[in-house]
This record gives sequence, structure tokens and C-alpha cells, in this order.
Amino acid sequence: MDIQLFVKTKSDGTVRSFKFNADAAVVIGRNPEAVVPLEGSALSRDHFNIQYRDGTIYVTDTSSNGTWVNGELIGRGKSKAVGIADQIEVAGYEMNYKLLATPEKASGQAVAKPGAPAAATSPKAPPVPAWRGILTKVSDFVGPFGGAEKFAVLLIVCAAALTLVYFNS
Repeated sequence: MDIQLFVKTKSDGTVRSFKFNADAAVVIGRNPEAVVPLEGSALSRDHFNIQYRDGTIYVTDTSSNGTWVNGELIGRGKSKAVGIADQIEVAGYEMNYKLLATPEKASGQAVAKPGAPAAATSPKAPPVPAWRGILTKVSDFVGPFGGAEKFAVLLIVCAAALTLVYFNS
């Protein structure tokens, strides 16, 4: 399984995306050799790490200046479970993530590409419904958005759906 981390710079709104394997803890901070390098005097070289354990993503604060999740300070040396809707924040940056499934290739079997119907050689997997492809595209679009922006998109989508239902009734 992979993690895709979206890092938004507060000063100019630039969003960068980083993809890494979820098996090991990934250090995020001012260290230029970090998987996710950040800049700023208020950041530690190894500011926090993110790791997938037991089906959950955890953020562990390893800094002196603090790491916040949804506005709540984690505390140095402490870990906090985070969901995909949670906002991770450090000095100058806001972050959120999504999990990316990594298909494993079994010997002699074809592996379906994400968003594509399952291969005929895999009778256990049902075909992927069309709405899942649309949902994936929407998720990719809103991934780097903040909480309020995601809520606004949800309201717009709901309003559009209700309008379609009303006029098609």
C-alpha cells in the first residue's frame, strides 16, 4: 500500500504531491534528504513522521515546535491516528493524504489496473461499477483541498444531484 501526501504551502497556496510506500515510517521535515522536504526556520530537520500500522495512518510529532491535527497539538513524542479528512499542520504547511492500493501480482494471473474492470482470470472479483471511476476522479480532484473547500464541493455535488432528480421525475 502506498500513501499519497498533499502538501499545501500556506504562503502561496502551492500544492505538491509526494507518493511513498506505507510499510515504513516516513520522516517529514527540513532535512534535505527527507522523502518530504519542507523549508522554514520553525521546522525541525525531522519534524514528524507518518506511518501505516494495523490498518491506520499515524502521525508522530518528533519536533520542538509542534505538529497539529485538525487544530489540536499532538505533543512531542506522541502519535495520533489520522483519517483522510483530517488536516495535518506544521509551521507554514497544511497536509492531507490518501491511500493508494498497490495491486499484488500473483503468479500467472493478470492484475486489473485501478479503475478498470477485473480481469476475466479472476472470477472472485466483481466488475467495478461506473460510479467508482467517477468517485475516484472526484477524490483525485478534491484530495489537496482543505476541509471547507471539500465541504463546498460536497454541497455543489448534492445540489446538482437533487436538481437532476427533480427534473427527471
